[in-house]
Amino acid sequence: DNSNIRQTLDISETNQSTENDNFIGWPDNSNIRQTLDISETNQSTENDKVTAWLKNSFLHTSGLFEVNRSSENDKVTAWPDNSLLTPDIFEVDQSSKNVILSKEILDTMSFEYISGNVSDENVDENINQTIINATTVTSVTTDHILNDNTLQSVHSTPAKRSILGSDPEYKEETQIVNGGRKRGKTNKRKEMQLERNHIKAEWSFTINNACNHSKEEKKYNVCNKFDLLEEDIMSIRKLLSIIDLKVDQDKFILTMMVIQSAKRTDRRKKHRKERNAIIYYIPKKSGERVRVCVSAFSNITSFTKRRLTILANKFKEGNPSPKEIRGGARVNAQSQEVTESIMKFIKKFKNKKSHYARNDTGRSYLHPELSVKKMWEYWKNKRSNNDKSISSLGKFYNIFVNNFNLSFGHPKQDVCSFCTELNAKIKVEADEEIKTTMKNSLINHKENSKIFSKMLSTVEPGCISVCFDMMQNQPIPKLSVTDTFYSRQVWLYNLTFVITSEENQSLENCYLYTWLETDSGRGPNEVCSAIFDFLERLENRLKCMTDPPTTLNLYSDSCSAQNKNQFVIALLLYYINCTETMFTKINHIFPVRGHSYMPPDQVFGRIEKCLRKKENIISPTEYYNVFKNFAQVYVVNRDFYIYDFKTLVKNIIKPNQFKTTEQKVFSYTKGSKKLGISQTYDGTPIQISILKRNANLTILSNKEKLPKLNHVKPAKQKDVENLMRFFNVPDDAKDFYHDIFQPNELITNENEETNEEGVSLYDENA
Repeated sequence: DNSNIRQTLDISETNQSTENDNFIGWPDNSNIRQTLDISETNQSTENDKVTAWLKNSFLHTSGLFEVNRSSENDKVTAWPDNSLLTPDIFEVDQSSKNVILSKEILDTMSFEYISGNVSDENVDENINQTIINATTVTSVTTDHILNDNTLQSVHSTPAKRSILGSDPEYKEETQIVNGGRKRGKTNKRKEMQLERNHIKAEWSFTINNACNHSKEEKKYNVCNKFDLLEEDIMSIRKLLSIIDLKVDQDKFILTMMVIQSAKRTDRRKKHRKERNAIIYYIPKKSGERVRVCVSAFSNITSFTKRRLTILANKFKEGNPSPKEIRGGARVNAQSQEVTESIMKFIKKFKNKKSHYARNDTGRSYLHPELSVKKMWEYWKNKRSNNDKSISSLGKFYNIFVNNFNLSFGHPKQDVCSFCTELNAKIKVEADEEIKTTMKNSLINHKENSKIFSKMLSTVEPGCISVCFDMMQNQPIPKLSVTDTFYSRQVWLYNLTFVITSEENQSLENCYLYTWLETDSGRGPNEVCSAIFDFLERLENRLKCMTDPPTTLNLYSDSCSAQNKNQFVIALLLYYINCTETMFTKINHIFPVRGHSYMPPDQVFGRIEKCLRKKENIISPTEYYNVFKNFAQVYVVNRDFYIYDFKTLVKNIIKPNQFKTTEQKVFSYTKGSKKLGISQTYDGTPIQISILKRNANLTILSNKEKLPKLNHVKPAKQKDVENLMRFFNVPDDAKDFYHDIFQPNELITNENEETNEEGVSLYDENA
């Protein structure tokens, strides 16, 4: 303090050196006083540098400051001029974990957990969204916010967004699971402990050196080890070698011990500790018990004397069943309270099951934007502001893993466009009546999707259910070079049928029809040809049954270019009326748009998982070999052929009789040439006539086989030719690469629509 120094300046002081008696005087006081008038001193050393604040008024104008303390040289660095701070910027210094917030940001985000008003018992209903919205500010502490008014505005700011908390998909309660996520996995530490506890069946001692007792002392009945045979000891050692757990070993040994109080005590000692008298027995194979001393018993059982003594004392204290108390953290009331708080906190999160798994794996999934660290940070801040003890991230993670079978989902990529569009409109709609109508429409839309899933999983007697769908196009050649990403490749198509009424998706229940872009396109002719061949194979399979089904339920998506068009309608009408089929009724059922995940997608997932492990695929045969592991494979022009249904159907079907996009079910009945249509899954089909006057369905019996027609366009041919310099064509693929460069005879109508892959699309209004 300057006042103290100034007082000392008035005192005359000398510095007397004891070593050489030199008198050293203080310098002139006026020089020191001039130094004291300086407002700031900057003392620099090699490892200690202090830099003055750029502006003294900074603390008064902004109310915020930041200290960045470096571990190397302890630098105190001032923030730049206030004009450089953008009010919308939220900065976090990762080195110091301090945060600068502008008042505008504080007013617009939810920080309820900072105020300390939230307790373990009253958690915000929208806890999922609150965590995600406030995750980026979990390192905010009140020590770094100097402005009390700003802090009060933080406390009073309510949560304004609640997207995840109201997400209807995450509605299942979180359950505690024995073993957690890692149940069934081995613990190396426990394995080592079991190995240490293991008692080997072999031994390296003899009866004579098991203890110091001799045969002459047998008359005192202290140790009768010589009555034991080698096979008796071997029997005991074998039994002990089978028992792995220490607790079970202790229980087994207790059956060979008699523990009682000592009959004789030292009366000269006033405060005598109660002693135990322990008698040890080794059972013989004949059933007789042989008494031995503690040394012999210890050598025979490999139990140390200390272990035997502790076991006897515990038993005498009233603990007849030994318990494992080794290892683990120290148990105390505070630790138990923290554990219960964490488990109670995790149980408040909603989750959902995965719809990609065929069977229930037991695992549930939280929202993809959550993580264990985000949950822990929210829980930690909430506990800290309530002045309660917290735990480390490691303990939180162990409880999350070992007590819950939870994981985090992935962001959706196949979401329904109708649901997304309607949700966006609901958020911005101001009229409450219109908003209510939209919400009801969305609810009905999702309920219909659940009805379809229930129908798909329900198997009624006398019915057989089949799902079919086309897999994503597979490229040939598939290479790992960069040029492949910028080049067009030849497509391999496949249409897969899965008999869903069976218990599993074995090879016998999966039929995969495949063809190449050099063979044909991907339109109604190809789909109708595959459906017709599959129905014939299905009939041959069911004929051997004593009570074959009479109703066929077909499930497919609503793609108008392949499944939901007049060509498939005409084919199924022809099949049920003009062929010798065992089916009396066929129902073609379509899912709700955007909710069409079906069993073929599960087969496709297993195929794609296998294909991802292959770096290069040059030949179509390589694809066929992968397909054979998951389904029966039928290759075009070898196992089935493509027929021209399109030309014949246009001569017998009346166009534009109804709007196909609004229909959920098409029904076909044997003996009736009318089509049943229904806009609901449980409604009665309306019968309509779709055949032209004097049209005869038997005309489809005269279908002609289509020749092999190359659909690879010149631009794609050029790209494939450029890629062929990176590999050698195998012998089984020479014909395929020869067909790629055949003249493209496909004549496309100028007004005909094509998709992004150049495949012609069927226009149902044409």
